[in-house]
Amino acid sequence: MEWLDRFTIVMDCVSEATVDGIGISQLSRDSEISKSTLHRMLKNMVEKELVAQNEVTKNYYLGPRAMQWGSRFIQSQDPSEWLRTYCKDVAKVTGLYTYLSKYQANQVYCIYSYQPSNIRNNYFVRVGQQMPAHCSSSAKAILAYKSESEFIKMAGEEPYEVFTSHTIRDASALSDELQKVRKEQIAYCLEEMETGISAISVPFFHSQQETDVCLSVVGDSNTILNNMEEIKVELKSTAKKASQYLQNARILGV
Repeated sequence: MEWLDRFTIVMDCVSEATVDGIGISQLSRDSEISKSTLHRMLKNMVEKELVAQNEVTKNYYLGPRAMQWGSRFIQSQDPSEWLRTYCKDVAKVTGLYTYLSKYQANQVYCIYSYQPSNIRNNYFVRVGQQMPAHCSSSAKAILAYKSESEFIKMAGEEPYEVFTSHTIRDASALSDELQKVRKEQIAYCLEEMETGISAISVPFFHSQQETDVCLSVVGDSNTILNNMEEIKVELKSTAKKASQYLQNARILGV
C-alpha cells in the first residue's frame, strides 16, 4: 500500500527530527517524496492533528494525536505499577540510572526510566526509545532468548552500525555473546554505544527461559566496573523476584 508506506516514512522523519521540527525541503530529501506530494499529505495530517506546524519557522513536528497514541502505547506496555517499583528499588540500592525495556514487533523499546536525585550526569534513556539489538544490554538480555528467525529480524543485516571501537560488528560475534547471556542470565553493554558509558541488564522471565521484559542500569564505566559484583547481585536478586511474580501472575491469569 503505497500511501501507507509514504505516511509511515513521513511520520518516521518527523518523529526523528530535533525539537525545532523539520522543514519541508529537508523532509523531502529524507523521505525521497516530492514537495508537491508532501504538501498535500501534510495538509491532511495537520488537519488530523498527526503533525503540527510552527507558524514562524514553518517546520513540522509531531501533533497531539500522535503523542496521545504514543502515550497509550507506553501505558499498554506497563500496566502494572510493580514493574516501576522494581526499577526504583534497584536505582536506590545501586545509585544508578535504571530503565525497563520491552520486546514487541521484533524491537526492544524503553517503557520506563528512573533517575535517582543524587545523579548529576543525565544518562537519559527516553521512554519509547528503540534499543539497538547488537549493542545495547537491554536488547541482548531479551534477544538471547528468542528464536533464530526473531534473532535475524531484530539484529538486522550486517555490517551493524558502529558507535564505538567496542561495538559488536557482525552476527557471529553477537551470537557468541548471546550464548554467554543465556548462561549467565545477564547482559552487558561495555562502552559499545558511547565511550565512557556502560550498562548491565537482566531479563524478567514470564515462563521458563522466555522473556519480553528486562531491567537495566546505566552509568559511567568506572562506576559500573568498580562496583560490578555488587550491581550484579542486586540485579539478579531483583530479576529472580520479578520473574517469580510474572510466572505466578501468568498461572493465576492476572
